[in-house]
Amino acid sequence: MPFSAILFIIFLSIFDISLCGDRDKPALITYPDVALNYVSCFQGLLFCPEAASLMLRNFCIYHIDAPGHELGADVISSDEPLLCVDDLADQVAEVLDFFGLREVMCMGVTAGAYILTLFAMKYKERVLRLILVSPICKGPSWTEWIYNKVLMNLLYFYGMCGLLKECLLQRYFSKELRCSIEGSESEVILTCRRNIFVAGTDTSTYTLEWAMAELMHNPEIMSKVQNELEQVVGKGIPVEETDIAKLPYMQAVIKETFRVHPPVPLLLPRKAETDVEIGDYIIPKDAQVLVNAWVIGRDPSKWENPNAFVPERFFNSEIDFKGHHFELIPFGSGRRICPGLPLAIRMLPLMLGSLVNCFDWRLEDGLNVDDLNKEDEYGITLEKSQPVRIVPIKLTKQ
Repeated sequence: MPFSAILFIIFLSIFDISLCGDRDKPALITYPDVALNYVSCFQGLLFCPEAASLMLRNFCIYHIDAPGHELGADVISSDEPLLCVDDLADQVAEVLDFFGLREVMCMGVTAGAYILTLFAMKYKERVLRLILVSPICKGPSWTEWIYNKVLMNLLYFYGMCGLLKECLLQRYFSKELRCSIEGSESEVILTCRRNIFVAGTDTSTYTLEWAMAELMHNPEIMSKVQNELEQVVGKGIPVEETDIAKLPYMQAVIKETFRVHPPVPLLLPRKAETDVEIGDYIIPKDAQVLVNAWVIGRDPSKWENPNAFVPERFFNSEIDFKGHHFELIPFGSGRRICPGLPLAIRMLPLMLGSLVNCFDWRLEDGLNVDDLNKEDEYGITLEKSQPVRIVPIKLTKQ
């Protein structure tokens, strides 16, 4: 957040909140945008360039030692109860008591903003100011206001609905624009919030649902995944990140799910900077191009028997979904690749593996495999036309 930025400050009864955003935020965000702006936010707030690197270097991650995590971090025991967010907010107060601090200014980024917002609501008398910063922000904007979805929910919960309407619609939308909006102002706000959740939650949820549907529709594949998990992890034990590299068949199942059911069938639009000739077609300058990942994944010239779910096709193959092989690009490729790729690489194997390894699954009474619906419902994300309805049976650890 540069010093020239105009802070958007909301005064509450006891403490005030500063929301930092970027009025000129680009339409598409790349990895360098996220990384550089993340550091610039800390540098601006702490008033010295060395502060950001010092803070990041001394930041402790209590998790397993995996790529992208700090080396030497403590491992969380699978038997240790995990803290809820309310407990984490209370621990902030314990830290302040330990250092003898009565009042503080809180600065939170994404997940930290969530915890500090709860802390500020529970301990109002101890918070002088609450500063919420997005890792991809530089200055104030209405998009940054929506980005802090947790704060928005809390404002609603604590009876501050009017504040949202005033700041979001009246401050950042002109009167002419507001008059041209179809539907009520509350519907506009809800639509904006829903769009924010699409990229972050819907894609992983639908991919997991499709994977479970394919496993239920192909019992022999389900059996192979279960056998692999039992040999590597042990029956009834949740999968951890250290196990993922040892589960090649389950990874092949996830790749095949991405091929047949890409979470976003039409990737983010690309813009041609110059006239481009591709085959017999000319893409004129400034034209927007939508890449159809769904069609690419079912191209018979690239995939044998493309409509069949066959994870074995990825054995002895270097094809992955990280954007290096254009036959499989569910997250896109190049500078505009989806920033959620690292999250999906970790979360999907953990969720799918734990579901398959900790539960045995059966269809509802009266149904058989042929009754499972596998039709798509097209939209921004690719979801099932009918949700999967299966019954879990918990397995005991062995």
